[in-house]
Amino acid sequence: MPETAIQKIEVRTITPVLDTINAVLVRKLKANVEELAAVTNRAIEKGVKTDENAAIADTAVRRNYKAINIGHEIRKQYTRPLDDGKKEITLEVEIILSPIVESNKILDDLVMERSREIKAAEAEAKREAEQEQRDIEEAARKEEKRRKNISLAQGGEGNYRPVKVDAPIRPVAQIGMMNATRTRSIPDRDIIEKAVENGIREIPGVHIFQVWTFKVEDSKKVPELYRKDVRG
Repeated sequence: MPETAIQKIEVRTITPVLDTINAVLVRKLKANVEELAAVTNRAIEKGVKTDENAAIADTAVRRNYKAINIGHEIRKQYTRPLDDGKKEITLEVEIILSPIVESNKILDDLVMERSREIKAAEAEAKREAEQEQRDIEEAARKEEKRRKNISLAQGGEGNYRPVKVDAPIRPVAQIGMMNATRTRSIPDRDIIEKAVENGIREIPGVHIFQVWTFKVEDSKKVPELYRKDVRG
């Protein structure tokens, strides 16, 4: 897509967001929160050792929860439209892009598969070339040893004419195909995950750790040691 086709949208905040909210309601909420904070701090200082202090603290907690919920409801009145707008924009863009998303993935998979095949062929050609070079060098060593033994058998000092080793074989860089796909190698998380699931515990560059989790299947059977009280 040409750069000229993309217009950058700048969002400038001229008026603070809170100023757009009902000013009277916000001032009332702030004042209420300040009052509740003062009451809460006094209750914390007094503690809950007596019935009276415990009752005061319990009432304060309930009022605090109510104020917190009211504050979040005010916030949601303004954030919900933003969230809904974000969802609509995301969906609209997905609809616009849908004609190429799936087909592009199929085409990309084909291109990447061809790239992998070329790399595999090049790697195999390199291995074969290296093995052939090792075979040539090993044959040269054996021939030199044979010539040395002949010299010794004939009463000589083991002198022999060195075997000339052919120049190193240049591995085939490309097997009749050009790899036009630019790629980079990154860890394959799916393969690593499967390896860990199959019992592999050491992979260079990978920290493998055990994660324990749980699901409560029958809350009534959970022992008191693993329970807590919440407001009903």
